[in-house]
Amino acid sequence: MRRLLLGLTLFSPATASLAADETPVDQSANIVWDCRTIDGHWDCRREDGVPESATQQQAQTQGSVEAQTTQTSSTPVAVEATAEQPPVTEVAAEADIKPKTNAASQAKPDSETISAAKTEAVVVSDAALNREAEQGSVDSRDQQVAVEPSLLNTAWACQAADDQWNCRQGNNNTATASGRAARSASTPNSTEDKRYRENYPETYATAATVIETQQQARQQWLAQGRVASNPDGERQQENLFDDAPYAFLDWYPNPTGVSPLSHCAGSYIEPSFDFEDALLGDDDQPVYIKADSSRTLGNSTTELSGNIFLRKGNRQARAQSARIDHQSETAELNGMVQFREPGVLLLGEQADIDIQNNRAVLEQAQFVFHGRHLRGSADRITRLDSNELIIEQGSYTRCEPGNDSWSIQGSKIVLHQEEGLGEVTHATLRFNDVPALYVPYMSFPIDDRRMSGLLFPSFALTSDNGFDYAQPYYFNLAPNYDDTLTLRWINKRGQLLENEFRYLNQYGLNVLSFAYMAEDKERNDEERWILGFEHKGSPASNWSTSVDYTAVSDQDYFDDLGTNLDLNEESHLLQKAQVNYHVRGFSFSAEVRDYQTIDDAAERPYQKLPSLRVKGTPQLDTDWLQFDYLADFTHFDRDPTGFSGLDRTHGGRLHLETSASVPFERSWGYIKPKIRLTQTQYSLNDQPSGFDSSPVRTVPLLSLDSGLYFDRYFDYGEQQYTQTLEPRLYLLEVPFEDQSELPTFDSSELTFGFNQLFRDNRFSGYDRIGDTRQATLGLTSRLLDTDGRELANASIGQIHYFKDRKVRLDSSSSILTESTSNLAAEATVNFTRQLRLRADAEWDRDARQNLARNFKLTYQSDIDHVINLGYRFTKDSVEQTDLSWIWPLSPQWSMLGRWQHDWEAKESLDTIVGFEYENCCWQIRTIYREWITSDSTDRRKDGIFLQFELKGLGGIGTRAVGDSGTKARSFMKEITGFEERSTYDETN
Repeated sequence: MRRLLLGLTLFSPATASLAADETPVDQSANIVWDCRTIDGHWDCRREDGVPESATQQQAQTQGSVEAQTTQTSSTPVAVEATAEQPPVTEVAAEADIKPKTNAASQAKPDSETISAAKTEAVVVSDAALNREAEQGSVDSRDQQVAVEPSLLNTAWACQAADDQWNCRQGNNNTATASGRAARSASTPNSTEDKRYRENYPETYATAATVIETQQQARQQWLAQGRVASNPDGERQQENLFDDAPYAFLDWYPNPTGVSPLSHCAGSYIEPSFDFEDALLGDDDQPVYIKADSSRTLGNSTTELSGNIFLRKGNRQARAQSARIDHQSETAELNGMVQFREPGVLLLGEQADIDIQNNRAVLEQAQFVFHGRHLRGSADRITRLDSNELIIEQGSYTRCEPGNDSWSIQGSKIVLHQEEGLGEVTHATLRFNDVPALYVPYMSFPIDDRRMSGLLFPSFALTSDNGFDYAQPYYFNLAPNYDDTLTLRWINKRGQLLENEFRYLNQYGLNVLSFAYMAEDKERNDEERWILGFEHKGSPASNWSTSVDYTAVSDQDYFDDLGTNLDLNEESHLLQKAQVNYHVRGFSFSAEVRDYQTIDDAAERPYQKLPSLRVKGTPQLDTDWLQFDYLADFTHFDRDPTGFSGLDRTHGGRLHLETSASVPFERSWGYIKPKIRLTQTQYSLNDQPSGFDSSPVRTVPLLSLDSGLYFDRYFDYGEQQYTQTLEPRLYLLEVPFEDQSELPTFDSSELTFGFNQLFRDNRFSGYDRIGDTRQATLGLTSRLLDTDGRELANASIGQIHYFKDRKVRLDSSSSILTESTSNLAAEATVNFTRQLRLRADAEWDRDARQNLARNFKLTYQSDIDHVINLGYRFTKDSVEQTDLSWIWPLSPQWSMLGRWQHDWEAKESLDTIVGFEYENCCWQIRTIYREWITSDSTDRRKDGIFLQFELKGLGGIGTRAVGDSGTKARSFMKEITGFEERSTYDETN
């Protein structure tokens, strides 16, 4: 049982209760005024309709102390005026308003008819009435200042002095009236917007809300390091509504044009929802009704007219006339119907609302989903209690209002908001209202949740394959597993089936991928396939597991067919499984590893069948002593065909080591003596004649690492800086142990550089431990600002040897007799937070010339502004440059590319040039690429690639043969920053 309570108030929709300072004011002088701006003037009238010569020119005045008064309604009904009207916000104009003193009158309702006054009512549930009875009474809410949005909604500081109101802008800005006047609209307001604006001004977002939202977007932009458009709130807010022809759809233009964040010229911004009773249960929420006049017919029907407002919780409805049946709790609304709830706006000419069942039907309607950036129109829209929206003879698009570059039209569109799914019957994809594609039925996602359906196809046209078309279909089988099936038709080769199945359970994520072609017409009807499996999981606490397996039918599969599957395309296809256990101070891992080599020029690596490792650091009661231990057993195997000598050897290796150190560390320096003892045992097969099949090697290593820190503080200009000087001495003693009969399963000689100066072994792996007696001298200097940010650093070092080094990777190599190493140096300079230079070099100690140098200059102010310039040089071997960039030419146009050139061979290795265009509706990218492959007969290839995406639907793109993915991103990843940028765009 719900009851209808009626009450009266004298506040008109455009009435503003003016504010006063703390000075007491006679309440009899507090008259309700209806104030508007006309041609830069304030035009204020008394609520009783008597005109008042209160029109004042806007004046140049500095802001005064802000204050605010409230006027309390005499009605006993809970009035939600604050929620319906925009909050008090800043105004870019000033005025003196001089009202006459007059007492406000109050009318009494007739028992049969209430007219010529604004009617407010609340329908309250029994439970709510009982709570009110316990509390004793319901106080009416204070009235807030309500200014028409087209006026400048800003904070005012008002004082009553000498029988007049003196109001000033609530800030300290000084500007002339002409300088603050709203500029002329660049786009005329639509007729529909004008109708809603005049009748429902309080339903518009306020200028301050728009500015705040756009400033939040700008802060988000800046937080990502982007260069944003700059919506200056105080100077821009006055034109927000003049240039907003689609504000009735909650679409507001950006003050400075297209946003580089969203690539849109505006954004959807809702009025605030701040209703306390929305937190109540649905049955406990009261129903509020308000209108200019009402008439009760009998005991069950009420007719309302003029600025009707209904609200239950956060759901609101507005119209010009209504008929309400209190017994069935239904309402029929007519004339400019507006229905709102958070994230949804519905507009129509006529509506039937079932308040009890939360159901609404709108005729000749429009709709907006703010968060999903979707809008559309329909002959009829039905909103069900299940949060479903049924759109009959309608269309929808993600484009901004006024732009219908693409749209989906259908005889029936059902949006399942709870499931995140949309369904269309007799769907037509239109471009600029021109039909392009018809399907009898289609479904699409309306949020980020997965759903089954066709994905956008990819296509390619090449001389090797002819026309290549791929059509994927996605199966959303369950919340924890899904499948993507792709059918490919390759003109010159035949049909190819690709499939990717993903399964997630409590033990981890599993991905099974395969592709199969029964007969390849270009290879004598040869069967071709690819298989991949990936697993990452955690079966128990402190345990982790991983599997990475890829295999193909032949070496040319990737070159001929490429793949849409998420698989690596390296020269050695990895096939491994691993189990790990880790707790504090202890770890264990077990692994099997194999490779499939698909490059004839590459040497086949050893298999690890298996590899077991234990590593730990015991927790001691003292801090001055540290122990570490490691045990590693690995069985190495591979096909010996094509190998000779030690390269044919295979077998097992057990490597043991333990170390002890006594670190001494202070703020001014450190000393770290360390002793490490290693022992390696082998059980080998196919050793060369005369070589031991079970060799054992035991080698101790002694080292002493030490360094000092010196700081110097100085001023330059008006800034303070700190320069450090960090000398370092590293002593290492490793005795010689003959290792010429040992295989080299996983060892190689490391490239010389600054980081190698302070290692205790010049080889990787455990098969070689280099003998040495050496002292390394290094020097590092850093430049820091007052915040501790490193502006620059530079390091240089050299090794001094006190004996020859006999251990070599290959026993045929000569002994190393140099007394000193080459000089190694590296440096980093952070010119700004966006611009950085990194460099390293190797200087020949004898020839006194540069043997190797590498430079990389990087500029990145955000993920859209990236420039990288690299240079590599190795004497008599390599000299290459690598330039890549991503750079916006405007908020909607960008350019990206890469140029890699080999100056020794005098040829370009890879050239990529592309242009991108993106707006609210769609994105297109055109790319030209010319590159070199390993194919000896046809090394140089080129192609043009097109990628196109309809926002809200998906993307269409050309696929480059030999490059993974429908968007050919394997080569695009070579543009530094592209992958990071693409990931951001997909998740926002």
